[in-house]
Amino acid sequence: MKNDLENLLESIGLTGSEAKLYLTNLSLGPTSAINLGKKVGVTRQRIYVLLDSLESKGLIKKVSVGSRHYFQALEPETLLDRAQSISRELEKNMPVLKSRQASFGVLPLISVYENPIAMREWYRGYMKEAKAGDELLVWSTGKLHSWYEMDREFYGKYLEFSEAHGVKTRVLLPGTDQAEEYQKIIGKPSTSVKFMRGDWQSDAEKWIWRDQICYLSIDENATNMIVIQSKKLADLERFNFEQLWDE
Repeated sequence: MKNDLENLLESIGLTGSEAKLYLTNLSLGPTSAINLGKKVGVTRQRIYVLLDSLESKGLIKKVSVGSRHYFQALEPETLLDRAQSISRELEKNMPVLKSRQASFGVLPLISVYENPIAMREWYRGYMKEAKAGDELLVWSTGKLHSWYEMDREFYGKYLEFSEAHGVKTRVLLPGTDQAEEYQKIIGKPSTSVKFMRGDWQSDAEKWIWRDQICYLSIDENATNMIVIQSKKLADLERFNFEQLWDE
């Protein structure tokens, strides 16, 4: 089973075997190809292929001690250099990627996002189109394990955008001490808040913007967001929100 570090290395372009090999070599220090092959569980032929690949990616180097030749993983900071290089290449090629993006005359009725990184697409669209006078209606969990905690830097940009562009936000929160403390952290002057007294609490959030309703389920291991594009459903949810807001 892959661990979190192996998954992280795969996100910057390493294969699963390369990630395992790099981490193994990092732990062992300078060692022979044969020893690495045994530790990683691959054949002698395969280990040399993997070592050549990691050398070409600048993550492993050859060292000599007397007449013996060993392999040594470069320091972990090299991974940051690689990630930054990939980021620069993506940024440079963004106009080409955007030119290949299909245009949609009508948005899909339902979109599903499986993790916080994918969810950024919705927020980018929001920050591209939202204007002064728009209103975002939010049912919030008021809990510290919300998306703000999972993707704080990006969520901060969204909050700054809403404030700078005069987008009004109204938020319904459970009447708990945790929710009140949480709102102090993310609250902005243009945000109006109402705490609902009673037993209402949830691990799901919902918000309405224009003709879109977004449902977000949150727990420690998984986050899913469903976006429905429907004026009629958005109007219904907006009516329900107003009923609670006016209580």
